[in-house]
Amino acid sequence: MISAFCLPSNGQIREIFDNGEIVEYYGGLIFETLGESIYSYRFVYGRYPEDKQALLDFQRDRAKVEAKEKVLLRGLLHDLFSGDVEFEYLDDSLHTSFLAKRDSLIAVDLNDPENVLTVIGDTCTFTYAKATRESYYFGLDDPIPGVKLRAIQCIGGPADLQKKDYRSFRQHIHTLAYDKNGKWLWQLCSDAPYSPRGGSWKYNFVVSRDPGDYPDGDGVYGLARPVLIPFTITRSGALSYDVSCLDGMQLYYRTEVNSTADSIDTIAIEDAIDPEYLDALKTYMKVFFDEHEEVDCVKLWELVWFNNLPKRYISFRDHITGLGVYEIDRVDTLPLCNGIPFTEGFLPEFLRRFHPEKSDDNPYQFSVRFVIDKNGNLVGPRVKTPSSEFYKSSDKQLSAYEKHVLETVNQIQNWEPGKVDGTPVNVILTVPVIF
Repeated sequence: MISAFCLPSNGQIREIFDNGEIVEYYGGLIFETLGESIYSYRFVYGRYPEDKQALLDFQRDRAKVEAKEKVLLRGLLHDLFSGDVEFEYLDDSLHTSFLAKRDSLIAVDLNDPENVLTVIGDTCTFTYAKATRESYYFGLDDPIPGVKLRAIQCIGGPADLQKKDYRSFRQHIHTLAYDKNGKWLWQLCSDAPYSPRGGSWKYNFVVSRDPGDYPDGDGVYGLARPVLIPFTITRSGALSYDVSCLDGMQLYYRTEVNSTADSIDTIAIEDAIDPEYLDALKTYMKVFFDEHEEVDCVKLWELVWFNNLPKRYISFRDHITGLGVYEIDRVDTLPLCNGIPFTEGFLPEFLRRFHPEKSDDNPYQFSVRFVIDKNGNLVGPRVKTPSSEFYKSSDKQLSAYEKHVLETVNQIQNWEPGKVDGTPVNVILTVPVIF
């Protein structure tokens, strides 16, 4: 229900004043204008209202549901990634007062026979016959001074908002339930994404932007943006989805959304729609249908997750070499060292060349990690000893012993690259060394 009062509007709802000024604005929570009511209709029905009466009926139906809700949001803090919502309540008397003020203003506008509502394509314009009423900002008692409202214009839908104003999109998008006659069951509408978060751990994320493309702000807003697509699920179990809302967006994939690390690589959305995830979504929604016999269809915007990364995509981007690399469990052919698998060829070659000065401080074991690039070159060696918490590769970090380890690793260059579907790829290897 919170989404009923926080509809998307930035860049999509415009107020046009008699002096020619055009203002785009954010949603006004419960103090919404007629423009937000028009956009709410667009979201629920997938189209704008055909006439003023349809919008008036819609507004009255929603008001009936709201009248039963004795609390209403005044402020909204929404964690875009965890989905947590915090809000404060208004008391009943203030709630009733605000609703009455809003509904009164909207009803006056819609009942005036001289006012005109027109829909052309995906743009809805409500034009006032006379710019006589001052625009009430957020439905409060103090009008905007000096200007009169001439028209309200709504453009586009939720997909446009995801591309234009992602924070507003994630705060306001919601799940809708419909009966067998296609009537929306407002009391059963809820926030999106709706599916359980507990089962999402095994999936990778699809995001819309690399975090490096825009400044890192406070908290979550500097992170990459997980994308959502609309799903429709019926009581019979039929499921469909639409990826056209992502047309023109550059998509990436990553394994951890709560991170400021770079996204891994670009991805085609068709490769990210995992059958396992679709099955999980249908299974979860069956519980909802079992609990609500009046529901025949649910339309919901859900995060795009996927489980099995296609072979043509890298495992991750190596921060030392900058190369997109594959882990060994995802390649068809392992890199060869001296013509034999690296598990057998590297270690004897290393020990033959490695002759450190004897010292009680020398570790008895360590691990080396490096990349065999698609041209068969060993690049980006690094070392980790039991006393270090991470792999080292910089001269400033290395002890004399560790430098000797890396110098030895760099000498071993007789490699054949690993392959995926017969094509050479960059493969990252880790080898433990024990004396």
